[in-house]
Amino acid sequence: MSAIEQWIPRSGLLAWHKYEAGVSTNGLCNDYSGNGLHLVQGTDPPTLTADVIGGRHGWYFDGSANPLSVTTASLATKHVFILASAEDAVFDDYRALLSGSGGNVLIGDDGFARFADTGYGANFIYRKNDVPFANASLAAPVDGVFGLLEVKLPSGISLPQLDVGWDVFATAGRKWKGHFVEQMIYNRVLSDTERHDIYEYYAMKYLLWKQNAAGSNIFPFQPNWGQPSSNNKRVLSSSAVSGAYKARSKSTIKKGIQPSFESRITEEYDTAVAFNDEHYPGSTFIWRDDSFSPSRESEMRFLSDVQMTRNEDFNDKDYNFQAIEV
Repeated sequence: MSAIEQWIPRSGLLAWHKYEAGVSTNGLCNDYSGNGLHLVQGTDPPTLTADVIGGRHGWYFDGSANPLSVTTASLATKHVFILASAEDAVFDDYRALLSGSGGNVLIGDDGFARFADTGYGANFIYRKNDVPFANASLAAPVDGVFGLLEVKLPSGISLPQLDVGWDVFATAGRKWKGHFVEQMIYNRVLSDTERHDIYEYYAMKYLLWKQNAAGSNIFPFQPNWGQPSSNNKRVLSSSAVSGAYKARSKSTIKKGIQPSFESRITEEYDTAVAFNDEHYPGSTFIWRDDSFSPSRESEMRFLSDVQMTRNEDFNDKDYNFQAIEV
Protein backbone atom coordinates (compact mmCIF):
# COMPACT_ATOMS: atom_id res chain seq x y z
CA MET A 1 0.00 0.00 0.00
CA SER A 2 1.34 3.41 -0.95
CA ALA A 3 1.52 6.22 1.60
CA ILE A 4 -1.37 8.15 0.04
CA GLU A 5 -3.67 5.10 -0.02
CA GLN A 6 -3.73 5.24 3.78
CA TRP A 7 -5.94 8.33 3.35
CA ILE A 8 -8.83 6.21 2.07
CA PRO A 9 -11.50 5.35 4.70
CA ARG A 10 -12.01 1.56 4.73
CA SER A 11 -15.15 1.26 6.85
CA GLY A 12 -18.09 0.58 4.55
CA LEU A 13 -15.94 0.53 1.40
CA LEU A 14 -17.82 -1.77 -0.98
CA ALA A 15 -15.66 -1.36 -4.09
CA TRP A 16 -12.52 0.52 -5.09
CA HIS A 17 -11.76 0.35 -8.80
CA LYS A 18 -8.46 1.70 -10.10
CA TYR A 19 -5.45 1.00 -12.30
CA GLU A 20 -2.57 -1.20 -11.16
CA ALA A 21 0.57 -1.61 -13.24
CA GLY A 22 1.08 -5.14 -14.56
CA VAL A 23 -2.46 -6.18 -13.59
CA SER A 24 -5.01 -3.91 -15.28
CA THR A 25 -5.92 -4.50 -18.93
CA ASN A 26 -8.42 -3.12 -21.42
CA GLY A 27 -11.06 -5.48 -20.05
CA LEU A 28 -10.02 -5.68 -16.40
CA CYS A 29 -10.21 -3.07 -13.64
CA ASN A 30 -9.64 -4.75 -10.28
CA ASP A 31 -11.40 -3.99 -7.02
CA TYR A 32 -9.05 -3.06 -4.15
CA SER A 33 -11.66 -2.92 -1.40
CA GLY A 34 -11.02 -6.56 -0.52
CA ASN A 35 -14.48 -7.61 -1.74
CA GLY A 36 -13.35 -9.01 -5.08
CA LEU A 37 -15.80 -6.98 -7.19
CA HIS A 38 -13.55 -6.76 -10.24
CA LEU A 39 -14.88 -4.95 -13.33
CA VAL A 40 -14.45 -7.04 -16.49
CA GLN A 41 -15.32 -6.98 -20.18
CA GLY A 42 -14.39 -9.68 -22.68
CA THR A 43 -15.85 -8.18 -25.85
CA ASP A 44 -15.05 -4.74 -27.30
CA PRO A 45 -13.76 -3.32 -24.00
CA PRO A 46 -12.60 0.27 -23.49
CA THR A 47 -8.94 1.07 -24.13
CA LEU A 48 -6.54 1.30 -21.20
CA THR A 49 -4.60 4.49 -21.92
CA ALA A 50 -1.44 5.93 -20.35
CA ASP A 51 -1.01 9.49 -19.04
CA VAL A 52 -4.61 10.67 -19.13
CA ILE A 53 -4.41 12.80 -15.95
CA GLY A 54 -1.49 13.53 -13.62
CA GLY A 55 0.64 11.00 -15.49
CA ARG A 56 -1.78 8.21 -14.54
CA HIS A 57 -3.61 5.59 -16.61
CA GLY A 58 -7.32 5.46 -17.33
CA TRP A 59 -9.84 3.67 -19.53
CA TYR A 60 -11.03 5.39 -22.71
CA PHE A 61 -14.57 4.71 -23.92
CA ASP A 62 -15.07 5.70 -27.57
CA GLY A 63 -18.86 5.79 -27.45
CA SER A 64 -19.30 2.22 -28.69
CA ALA A 65 -17.10 0.22 -26.29
CA ASN A 66 -18.87 -2.20 -23.97
CA PRO A 67 -18.96 -1.43 -20.24
CA LEU A 68 -16.70 -2.63 -17.48
CA SER A 69 -19.13 -4.66 -15.41
CA VAL A 70 -19.60 -6.83 -12.33
CA THR A 71 -22.59 -8.76 -10.99
CA THR A 72 -22.98 -8.84 -7.21
CA ALA A 73 -25.47 -10.01 -4.62
CA SER A 74 -26.11 -6.36 -3.82
CA LEU A 75 -24.24 -3.08 -3.57
CA ALA A 76 -26.14 -1.02 -0.98
CA THR A 77 -24.72 2.24 -2.31
CA LYS A 78 -24.84 5.49 -0.30
CA HIS A 79 -21.68 7.42 -1.26
CA VAL A 80 -19.66 7.38 -4.50
CA PHE A 81 -16.49 9.14 -5.68
CA ILE A 82 -15.62 8.76 -9.36
CA LEU A 83 -12.90 10.44 -11.46
CA ALA A 84 -13.88 10.75 -15.12
CA SER A 85 -14.33 13.04 -18.12
CA ALA A 86 -16.75 13.23 -21.03
CA GLU A 87 -15.15 13.84 -24.40
CA ASP A 88 -17.66 16.19 -26.01
CA ALA A 89 -18.87 19.65 -25.01
CA VAL A 90 -22.45 18.36 -24.71
CA PHE A 91 -23.90 14.86 -24.59
CA ASP A 92 -25.33 13.51 -27.87
CA ASP A 93 -27.14 10.66 -26.11
CA TYR A 94 -28.03 9.59 -22.57
CA ARG A 95 -24.49 8.28 -22.13
CA ALA A 96 -24.16 6.58 -18.76
CA LEU A 97 -21.01 6.74 -16.69
CA LEU A 98 -22.23 4.68 -13.72
CA SER A 99 -25.37 2.60 -13.57
CA GLY A 100 -26.71 -0.60 -12.07
CA SER A 101 -29.76 -2.80 -12.21
CA GLY A 102 -31.06 -0.98 -9.12
CA GLY A 103 -30.96 2.41 -10.87
CA ASN A 104 -28.79 4.89 -12.72
CA VAL A 105 -26.31 6.97 -10.73
CA LEU A 106 -24.70 9.21 -13.37
CA ILE A 107 -26.14 9.39 -16.89
CA GLY A 108 -25.50 12.20 -19.37
CA ASP A 109 -28.46 14.40 -20.32
CA ASP A 110 -28.89 14.30 -24.11
CA GLY A 111 -28.20 17.72 -25.64
CA PHE A 112 -26.74 19.25 -22.47
CA ALA A 113 -23.43 19.55 -20.60
CA ARG A 114 -24.94 18.00 -17.49
CA PHE A 115 -26.05 14.73 -15.97
CA ALA A 116 -29.73 13.92 -16.08
CA ASP A 117 -31.87 14.21 -12.97
CA THR A 118 -32.47 10.54 -12.22
CA GLY A 119 -35.47 11.23 -10.01
CA TYR A 120 -34.01 10.45 -6.59
CA GLY A 121 -34.99 13.91 -5.34
CA ALA A 122 -33.54 14.94 -1.98
CA ASN A 123 -31.91 11.51 -1.76
CA PHE A 124 -29.45 12.57 -4.48
CA ILE A 125 -26.69 15.04 -3.50
CA TYR A 126 -24.08 15.82 -6.17
CA ARG A 127 -20.76 17.65 -6.22
CA LYS A 128 -18.15 18.18 -8.92
CA ASN A 129 -14.69 19.04 -7.57
CA ASP A 130 -16.46 19.70 -4.24
CA VAL A 131 -18.88 22.25 -5.76
CA PRO A 132 -22.54 21.33 -5.03
CA PHE A 133 -25.13 21.39 -7.83
CA ALA A 134 -28.92 21.18 -7.76
CA ASN A 135 -30.56 18.15 -9.35
CA ALA A 136 -31.74 20.25 -12.30
CA SER A 137 -28.19 21.42 -13.13
CA LEU A 138 -25.75 18.56 -12.47
CA ALA A 139 -22.69 19.98 -14.24
CA ALA A 140 -20.76 17.15 -15.93
CA PRO A 141 -16.98 17.04 -16.58
CA VAL A 142 -17.35 17.78 -20.30
CA ASP A 143 -14.94 18.76 -23.11
CA GLY A 144 -12.32 16.31 -21.87
CA VAL A 145 -11.77 18.19 -18.60
CA PHE A 146 -11.60 15.76 -15.69
CA GLY A 147 -13.74 16.14 -12.61
CA LEU A 148 -13.97 14.34 -9.29
CA LEU A 149 -17.66 13.51 -9.03
CA GLU A 150 -19.21 12.88 -5.63
CA VAL A 151 -22.70 11.43 -5.18
CA LYS A 152 -24.43 10.97 -1.82
CA LEU A 153 -27.53 8.78 -1.64
CA PRO A 154 -28.44 8.90 2.08
CA SER A 155 -31.38 6.51 1.71
CA GLY A 156 -29.25 4.21 -0.43
CA ILE A 157 -29.90 2.32 -3.65
CA SER A 158 -29.14 -1.32 -4.38
CA LEU A 159 -26.92 -2.09 -7.38
CA PRO A 160 -26.92 -5.88 -7.90
CA GLN A 161 -25.26 -5.29 -11.29
CA LEU A 162 -22.77 -2.48 -11.72
CA ASP A 163 -21.79 -1.05 -15.12
CA VAL A 164 -19.14 1.60 -15.77
CA GLY A 165 -19.69 3.07 -19.22
CA TRP A 166 -23.27 2.06 -20.10
CA ASP A 167 -26.89 2.42 -19.04
CA VAL A 168 -27.75 -1.09 -17.87
CA PHE A 169 -31.43 -0.45 -18.73
CA ALA A 170 -30.73 0.43 -22.38
CA THR A 171 -31.19 -2.01 -25.24
CA ALA A 172 -28.74 -0.06 -27.41
CA GLY A 173 -26.60 3.08 -27.26
CA ARG A 174 -26.20 5.11 -24.09
CA LYS A 175 -22.51 4.16 -23.87
CA TRP A 176 -19.95 6.48 -22.30
CA LYS A 177 -17.67 8.58 -24.49
CA GLY A 178 -14.67 9.78 -22.55
CA HIS A 179 -12.40 8.54 -19.76
CA PHE A 180 -12.92 6.64 -16.54
CA VAL A 181 -10.01 6.55 -14.07
CA GLU A 182 -10.95 5.53 -10.52
CA GLN A 183 -13.95 5.13 -8.23
CA MET A 184 -14.88 4.31 -4.63
CA ILE A 185 -18.31 3.08 -3.54
CA TYR A 186 -19.46 3.08 0.10
CA ASN A 187 -22.45 1.61 1.94
CA ARG A 188 -22.61 4.63 4.27
CA VAL A 189 -22.43 8.42 4.06
CA LEU A 190 -18.93 9.60 4.94
CA SER A 191 -18.18 12.38 7.42
CA ASP A 192 -16.77 15.73 6.29
CA THR A 193 -13.36 14.73 7.68
CA GLU A 194 -13.41 11.49 5.67
CA ARG A 195 -14.49 13.39 2.56
CA HIS A 196 -11.58 15.80 3.06
CA ASP A 197 -9.18 12.85 3.26
CA ILE A 198 -10.47 11.47 -0.04
CA TYR A 199 -10.10 14.84 -1.77
CA GLU A 200 -6.53 15.04 -0.46
CA TYR A 201 -5.87 11.57 -1.89
CA TYR A 202 -7.09 12.60 -5.36
CA ALA A 203 -5.08 15.84 -5.15
CA MET A 204 -1.86 13.99 -4.31
CA LYS A 205 -2.39 11.24 -6.88
CA TYR A 206 -3.78 13.20 -9.83
CA LEU A 207 -3.02 16.88 -9.06
CA LEU A 208 -6.77 17.52 -9.18
CA TRP A 209 -7.99 20.43 -7.04
CA LYS A 210 -11.15 21.27 -5.17
CA GLN A 211 -12.84 24.37 -6.59
CA ASN A 212 -15.32 27.02 -5.52
CA ALA A 213 -18.48 27.98 -7.40
CA ALA A 214 -16.54 30.52 -9.49
CA GLY A 215 -14.14 27.82 -10.70
CA SER A 216 -11.09 28.94 -8.69
CA ASN A 217 -8.80 26.26 -7.31
CA ILE A 218 -8.63 25.69 -3.55
CA PHE A 219 -5.33 24.87 -1.85
CA PRO A 220 -5.79 21.19 -0.92
CA PHE A 221 -4.21 20.90 2.55
CA GLN A 222 -4.75 22.33 6.01
CA PRO A 223 -1.79 23.70 8.03
CA ASN A 224 -0.84 23.02 11.62
CA TRP A 225 -2.75 25.04 14.21
CA GLY A 226 -1.33 28.19 15.73
CA GLN A 227 -0.48 29.92 12.45
CA PRO A 228 0.59 33.56 12.11
CA SER A 229 -1.90 35.64 10.14
CA SER A 230 -1.87 39.40 9.70
CA ASN A 231 -4.45 41.95 8.60
CA ASN A 232 -2.92 45.11 7.19
CA LYS A 233 -3.63 47.94 4.81
CA ARG A 234 -1.34 50.44 3.08
CA VAL A 235 -1.42 53.81 4.81
CA LEU A 236 0.20 57.12 3.78
CA SER A 237 0.99 59.37 6.75
CA SER A 238 2.92 62.53 7.58
CA SER A 239 3.78 64.58 10.67
CA ALA A 240 4.28 68.35 10.35
CA VAL A 241 6.75 70.41 12.41
CA SER A 242 3.73 71.81 14.22
CA GLY A 243 2.88 68.29 15.34
CA ALA A 244 -0.11 67.91 13.03
CA TYR A 245 -0.58 64.33 11.85
CA LYS A 246 -2.22 63.35 8.59
CA ALA A 247 -2.95 59.85 7.28
CA ARG A 248 -5.07 58.18 4.65
CA SER A 249 -5.64 54.63 3.50
CA LYS A 250 -4.21 53.66 0.15
CA SER A 251 -5.82 50.22 0.10
CA THR A 252 -8.45 48.17 1.83
CA ILE A 253 -7.44 45.82 4.62
CA LYS A 254 -5.65 42.70 3.35
CA LYS A 255 -4.96 39.40 5.06
CA GLY A 256 -1.53 37.85 4.84
CA ILE A 257 -0.69 34.24 5.72
CA GLN A 258 2.44 32.22 6.32
CA PRO A 259 1.06 28.74 7.04
CA SER A 260 3.29 25.93 8.26
CA PHE A 261 2.79 22.27 7.38
CA GLU A 262 4.78 20.05 9.73
CA SER A 263 5.73 16.36 9.47
CA ARG A 264 4.05 15.78 6.10
CA ILE A 265 4.68 12.96 3.64
CA THR A 266 6.71 13.61 0.50
CA GLU A 267 3.64 13.20 -1.72
CA GLU A 268 1.89 16.08 0.05
CA TYR A 269 4.96 18.32 -0.26
CA ASP A 270 5.27 17.48 -3.98
CA THR A 271 1.60 18.29 -4.48
CA ALA A 272 1.94 21.63 -2.67
CA VAL A 273 4.89 22.48 -4.94
CA ALA A 274 2.85 21.55 -8.01
CA PHE A 275 -0.07 23.72 -6.84
CA ASN A 276 2.30 26.63 -6.14
CA ASP A 277 3.98 26.20 -9.54
CA GLU A 278 0.59 26.28 -11.28
CA HIS A 279 -0.47 29.52 -9.56
CA TYR A 280 2.72 31.46 -8.71
CA PRO A 281 3.21 34.24 -9.66
CA GLY A 282 0.49 34.78 -12.25
CA SER A 283 -2.83 33.50 -10.93
CA THR A 284 -4.82 33.58 -7.71
CA PHE A 285 -6.16 30.69 -5.65
CA ILE A 286 -8.60 30.15 -2.78
CA TRP A 287 -7.40 29.69 0.78
CA ARG A 288 -10.02 27.86 2.84
CA ASP A 289 -9.47 28.43 6.56
CA ASP A 290 -11.08 25.64 8.56
CA SER A 291 -10.10 27.24 11.87
CA PHE A 292 -13.37 29.19 11.52
CA SER A 293 -16.84 27.69 11.67
CA PRO A 294 -18.14 27.86 9.04
CA SER A 295 -14.89 27.85 7.07
CA ARG A 296 -13.81 31.17 5.59
CA GLU A 297 -12.46 31.53 2.06
CA SER A 298 -10.10 34.20 0.76
CA GLU A 299 -8.78 34.80 -2.73
CA MET A 300 -5.00 34.81 -2.39
CA ARG A 301 -1.85 35.31 -4.39
CA PHE A 302 1.41 33.51 -3.59
CA LEU A 303 4.27 35.78 -2.51
CA SER A 304 6.85 32.98 -2.47
CA ASP A 305 7.57 29.50 -3.60
CA VAL A 306 7.30 26.56 -1.19
CA GLN A 307 10.11 26.32 1.37
CA MET A 308 10.93 22.84 2.72
CA THR A 309 12.86 21.41 5.68
CA ARG A 310 13.86 17.75 5.73
CA ASN A 311 13.31 16.03 9.06
CA GLU A 312 15.37 13.12 10.29
CA ASP A 313 12.72 10.46 9.75
CA PHE A 314 12.08 8.97 6.32
CA ASN A 315 9.29 10.61 4.33
CA ASP A 316 8.89 13.42 6.89
CA LYS A 317 9.04 17.02 5.73
CA ASP A 318 8.02 20.49 6.92
CA TYR A 319 7.07 23.17 4.41
CA ASN A 320 5.63 26.68 4.31
CA PHE A 321 4.89 29.58 1.98
CA GLN A 322 3.68 33.18 2.02
CA ALA A 323 0.51 34.52 0.42
CA ILE A 324 -1.60 37.67 0.54
CA GLU A 325 -5.26 38.41 -0.05
CA VAL A 326 -6.11 40.16 -3.32
